Amino acid sequence: MFLNMPISFDFHHHQQTQQLTALELEEVWPGLCFLKPGFFRGELWRLIKNCDSPARQVVLLPPTFPVYAYLHPGDIGNLKPTLANMQHELLEQGKLPKEIYLAHLTCPLCVEAKNGYKILVLRRWQPHAGLLKKVSR
Repeated sequence: MFLNMPISFDFHHHQQTQQLTALELEEVWPGLCFLKPGFFRGELWRLIKNCDSPARQVVLLPPTFPVYAYLHPGDIGNLKPTLANMQHELLEQGKLPKEIYLAHLTCPLCVEAKNGYKILVLRRWQPHAGLLKKVSR
């Protein structure tokens, strides 16, 4: 799983926090970040309040950004069945699965007090005419 995580996660998280502070941008939920896994280059995303920032680090999502959310009760090691179920549900609804975003909702220090790990899994999807025809049959 190390290939799917950005190298030095804490460094990137801290650097992104400093950039947001320097740009005077406010987060919707401070500290919450989404991890977009990638083979060699993952990304950290944060939700910021509406702003017009000329900074090149600030990327705006398109106005229609449909995601399918699922709360995974467990560690990242047993995430594969959850992702398979999520993809199966999306395909049955005629939606084409795209990128995956992960957000760890429990910190390593709070795991025992919160009854285990909890990961929010978001999967972006797009409507697909061919899948809709197949589902309607």
